[in-house]
Amino acid sequence: MKLLLLTQFSPFEESTGAHQRTKFLYESLCALGRVDVAIFVFGNEPNRVIENTNGHVYYINLPTGGILNRPNIPIRSKVYTKILRNFVDLDSYEIVVSRYVRFATKFHLSKNSRVIVDWDDAYYTIPWKSIRTIQTFIKEITKKFNDVATRWLVNSGLYRFNHYFFVSERDQSHYSRLSTSLLPNIPVRAPYAVSFTLPETPVILFVGLMTYQPNIQAIEGFIDKCWDRILAAFPEAKLLIAGNSSLPQAEQWTLVKNCIPLGYVENLSDVYRQATFSIAPIWSGGGSNIKVLESYMYGKAVVASSHSYEGLKKYIRKDKDILVSNGFESFSEQCIVLLRQPQLAIEIAKSGYQEIDRNLSFDQFRNRVIQGLDATLFRSHP
Repeated sequence: MKLLLLTQFSPFEESTGAHQRTKFLYESLCALGRVDVAIFVFGNEPNRVIENTNGHVYYINLPTGGILNRPNIPIRSKVYTKILRNFVDLDSYEIVVSRYVRFATKFHLSKNSRVIVDWDDAYYTIPWKSIRTIQTFIKEITKKFNDVATRWLVNSGLYRFNHYFFVSERDQSHYSRLSTSLLPNIPVRAPYAVSFTLPETPVILFVGLMTYQPNIQAIEGFIDKCWDRILAAFPEAKLLIAGNSSLPQAEQWTLVKNCIPLGYVENLSDVYRQATFSIAPIWSGGGSNIKVLESYMYGKAVVASSHSYEGLKKYIRKDKDILVSNGFESFSEQCIVLLRQPQLAIEIAKSGYQEIDRNLSFDQFRNRVIQGLDATLFRSHP
């Protein structure tokens, strides 16, 4: 079988959750046959072709000028299609898999191919409280408009693809008329034995890309609503923020008592080693928070918002494997509980790790991919 993967995120990197999911999807597809990969790049990066043991890897630079030639606008582009066809014979693939829906909607794909969409972040909610500038407001409104437009185009049947993967039941529920299956996120396993030790001083860790507005709203809300209460109970507690952020953000956070913005961190294991537990106070966005799963792979418990937990509730248990909060007041209380009871933090970390290891393995991820593709092959074209 010959397959083509369309993606903006390289499956040969693990630097972000998006890269990690792409990597797992690619490796799952390789179990079915030859897989060519079209990695779309923007800006000044040159086109190039690499051949590996599983197929060709094409790095294809796409222009972004004009309304039609923008990757997030769900309108098919003849320019994009022509560029892609310069590299690959679209008619030669039995299956085309689009990582995110955006690329499935941008190209005129072959009618001979079955098209599978991995629809990550399928229902985006705007983090209104984190919006500080007109530019950010326009960006978020545009993102939401494209999200709504794409859902309408797909649900109305104007864009019809053969099958869709969703990361959570919450996202999947908005597309009940489509052929869908769940493909939950899984974490990258550490190459060494997991340690469940805790630091001598209390440290709370937040990890996330700080150019993503839901993450900005999350950490700013935590600092504003929770941090003073936690410091009142534990004056020596520290808050570590790991992830790329703008200079103004970092400067603002350094003014907060015992708050340490680390920026981009090359080796996350060193940061997790310093933490008592991690937090996911995220109340907007879409998909499921892969950073929740990642924390357990480093032996750390998690305090999460109900929004962060929603996409994971089938796989880890509330109050046993994770502490879940419906608001910032209870979020503060749960953080204080774990700081007062470090042994409980260890027990939750161990229990969560075991559940994730049992319910969210790579073998299970690959089997879900194969089952989705098998169902597609035996189903007639839409």
